Formats: sequence, C-alpha cells, structure tokens
Amino acid sequence: MRALIINADDFGLLSPVNQAIIDTYRAGSITSTTLMVNMPAAEEAVALARETPGLAVGLHLNLTCGGPVSDPESIPTLVDAQGRFLSRGELLKRCLTGRVRRAEVRREVQAQFARFAAFGLPMSHVDSHQHVHMIPLVFDEVVQITEKLGLPMRMPFVFDFAQRSLSGQWFKKMVLKLFVRRNQARLGSCPTNQRFLSIWDIVTFPKAIQREHYLQLLDWTADGVTELMVHPAYVTEELYQVSNIVPVSLRETDILLTMPLAEEARRRNIHLQSYWEMQRGR
Repeated sequence: MRALIINADDFGLLSPVNQAIIDTYRAGSITSTTLMVNMPAAEEAVALARETPGLAVGLHLNLTCGGPVSDPESIPTLVDAQGRFLSRGELLKRCLTGRVRRAEVRREVQAQFARFAAFGLPMSHVDSHQHVHMIPLVFDEVVQITEKLGLPMRMPFVFDFAQRSLSGQWFKKMVLKLFVRRNQARLGSCPTNQRFLSIWDIVTFPKAIQREHYLQLLDWTADGVTELMVHPAYVTEELYQVSNIVPVSLRETDILLTMPLAEEARRRNIHLQSYWEMQRGR
C-alpha cells in the first residue's frame, strides 16, 4: 500500500504561518504539522491545534532560528554572543570540528521535548528545522529520546530520481544523504518514513512552481510511507526576517488552498495518514 503523510513545517514560527497551516489542513492538503516550541507564536499554535483535533502535531526541533529554550549561558557552544542560535552552516561547522559540546546539545534537545510536553499536546513524531536532527551529534541525542518514547522520526531521504540539476543545492544534498545513511543504521526500533519528497526536488524558482508539480510528487510516492514536506505561510514583512523561502511558501500556500491534495491522492489510490498510524502499528 502507498501511504502519504503531508507535513507542514514551522508551526509556531509566526501567526501568519500558524493560520496558513490550519487553513491548508481544513482545505484537505496536509495531515500533520510540527511545532517550533521556542518561537514567539508557539502558544498560539497550541491553542489552534486544540481547536483542530484531527491535525496531528509533532516536534519541529530547532537549533538554528531564534533563541533556545534553555538558558543561553548554559549552552554557549550552540549560541552567538547575543544568546541566539547559530546559522545552520555555522552549527554544522562547529559540530564537525568538535566545537559543540554534546552535553549542551542534550540539554537543549531535552528542554524542547519538555516544553512540548508542558503544552499538553500528544506528540505525533519528531523532525527538525533545516534537518538539523540529521547532524550526527544531534541525531544521537534525539534518537535516544524517540526510542524511549516510542516516537516516529522523519528521515529526510534524498530522492535520487529528482532533478538535482534544477535544485542548485547538489553539495548540500550529498552531505544530507551521507548523514541519512549514517543515521539510518542507528535508528533502532524508531519508526520512520521510507521516502521523503518536497517541491525542492523539482524546482526552486517560485514563479515556476505549478499545480502539476504537486501531482508529480504524488506520482513519485511508492509502497510504504512517503512524507511530503510543505511550508505554507501567509507572507508578512516579519516573515522575510526569519525565512529565506518566503516566495516558495506563498506560491505553495496558494496551491494547497485551491487544490486539495487529499482528493488527488485518493484518485491515485494513495492512503493519507499522519505519523500516528506508525505509533499505533508498533
């Protein structure tokens, strides 16, 4: 059976993101979302989730945007002089050159899990902002928690059949592929998806994104569970300050609101689900 999870990242980032996620769920285009517990609109996102009980909510672990849940002084190798998280590039360099302390990663990862638990929402699964949970040092801490709690985890597999020449991010994809291969061997009993897709597998130019591209992504699903990652958002000036994919988000939102992917999936005999089904199937 082909099963598809359509997950909207960045729940809690800002109010316009929260509302776009709720609207695309109600339009029939997403099945789950993942919450950034450290961001300004996290509490609003939790309130919206409580009003939308069919929407599965997981943890969007975040080490590259905003400030930490922990006291910044307790994790100095993860933050800058202002106590804000480092960029993904800087975090990766520090991790790969031994300049990040494992104990600090553990402290912040545990703090974000605890913050989610304090909100009182059931956690469907775990992924991360900019796939930072695939950095080996981070992954090794996260997988210990997911295994203990019986939580599924996203594996952002690089789709080999995608048109990588269009992405302009060949090197990043190769690094990610190496990390995924390494981490896959350490998953243990942690459930995960078998394929991972996004609009970035086809095109990176926002004006070129068409409805047909999302139909193509549906056709790329295979037996087992595929996750399709999306980033709906209503664009504001504030969003430009925290996201570098705003034009893509705007175009993606328009398509998700006007072309319910659930209907298109059913026409292709694809079962729509969330990560909850993986928990129940353990």
